[in-house]
Amino acid sequence: TIDGSIFNAIEKIWGGGEIYKCIDDDRISNVGIENLRAISFWQKSKEGIDDTNHSDQFLLIYGATDSWVKNVTVEHFFSMNGAIKVAKGSKHITIENSSTLIADNSFYSGDAYMNSITNKNTNVYVGRYGFLLEGQSTLVAGCYALNSRHSFVVGARVSGPNVFLYCRADSSLSWSEPHHRWSVGGLYDNVRDNISIMNNFPTKPKISRFPITKDKKTKNTQKSYEQLREEAQINEERLRKEL
Repeated sequence: TIDGSIFNAIEKIWGGGEIYKCIDDDRISNVGIENLRAISFWQKSKEGIDDTNHSDQFLLIYGATDSWVKNVTVEHFFSMNGAIKVAKGSKHITIENSSTLIADNSFYSGDAYMNSITNKNTNVYVGRYGFLLEGQSTLVAGCYALNSRHSFVVGARVSGPNVFLYCRADSSLSWSEPHHRWSVGGLYDNVRDNISIMNNFPTKPKISRFPITKDKKTKNTQKSYEQLREEAQINEERLRKEL
């Protein structure tokens, strides 16, 4: 038996491929995080924005297998590495009924920022990635993101398979997408967000191998963070009932 899903052709003309026997003893397994709410507290700077002097990533799953995250909500973790990230070397991970909430863009913009995304005072890059996948065989189901740039995103050169199922994002600043280049074996199924599927770097964009089913585009709103946070809690409960 070979545990190796292949979503990209391995052709002799490009070097072919080889199979190696692997002893997989170094990964941790059967680890779960459940029923937790994490808040990264922050203060306003003199410009009236997030001073960015606080934790920006909540959870990194690295070198793990057969593990899960369930009923977890995180607030104000804005890292480009994802508020919740499944890193390379991880496989068979489930993230279920979880949410990432970030304050609206008025707290991360203006004269205090370079290129609209890097804080001039702290040089912190506010990437605002929600759920970031770089491993294999990961399922993200019934999850919610508020005010993210990339809410449900797959990193570069990810071989898959990875699935986002019955997820929703509100007030997104950009796309849910396979980010950068050459990620394959992914599925967005019943995901409500702005979605872009392409291999967009470094050459001319090409369609990536990501199917989309029944996606809907959401409209950005001008509601306050407090209003959206209340709606986020309602959406969390609704998604959990639907699953």
